[in-house]
Amino acid sequence: LSVEALEELRMLSNFQLGAHPLLQTLLLGQPEFKAMLANHGELEQLRQRVIAAHHLEAMEPSELEPYVKHRLECVGWDGNPAIDQRVFTEMYEATDGVPRKVNQVMTRLLLLGAVEQRTRIDSVMLGAVLGEMASDNAFPEAAPKPLRRKDAPPEPRAREPEAPPAPQLPPVAKPKLEELLADRDRQIAELRAAVTELRERPAAAFAPGDELTYRLDTIEQRLGEQERSIRHVLTMLIEWFESDAPREAA
Repeated sequence: LSVEALEELRMLSNFQLGAHPLLQTLLLGQPEFKAMLANHGELEQLRQRVIAAHHLEAMEPSELEPYVKHRLECVGWDGNPAIDQRVFTEMYEATDGVPRKVNQVMTRLLLLGAVEQRTRIDSVMLGAVLGEMASDNAFPEAAPKPLRRKDAPPEPRAREPEAPPAPQLPPVAKPKLEELLADRDRQIAELRAAVTELRERPAAAFAPGDELTYRLDTIEQRLGEQERSIRHVLTMLIEWFESDAPREAA
């Protein structure tokens, strides 16, 4: 990742909902990335956001055999083909316990065993695989590039493949919040006007036992229901805007 991209990730960490961050980022990389993060002058603010860091070392000799057998058992290995104990020792010497290299060697070993229909993998097969991988330069050593002459023509730059365009979601009609609020205000105003009108009517205008009190109670109840309904709609709108679920589900 470029320094600019890392700075964009840092900016995303500023988004919070109350006291809770909306995004947590896990960065994985090679040792060069760790060195850049620790030493680059423009990444000071990002370094301050890192709450935990860990460097995954290569496996110990005693960890290689359980690692290989665990991965084989995950895909249904039942002991066939069997693996000689010496294979794990020699494999560690060849790979230094780096999981990626162990995976490469085991893939070649299993392929060789399948081709030759072996029921046991031994150190002879491992030696053949390591010899092939050495000739294929499967484990290249890092080396600096040779210095170029000043009068040498510039090296052609490989053209990076263009990223596919992001899928466009169909437009989703947003709720017209202003219209909902205006409609709420209109209904509340009408109900309050009716309540005021009934209350201002002289008492003599009503015969004993008429339904004035009942109507007042009914209107007050409707007014309360309108308030609760509008509050519920507004709560749903807020959840819709703040939700990270797909819009169709929202």
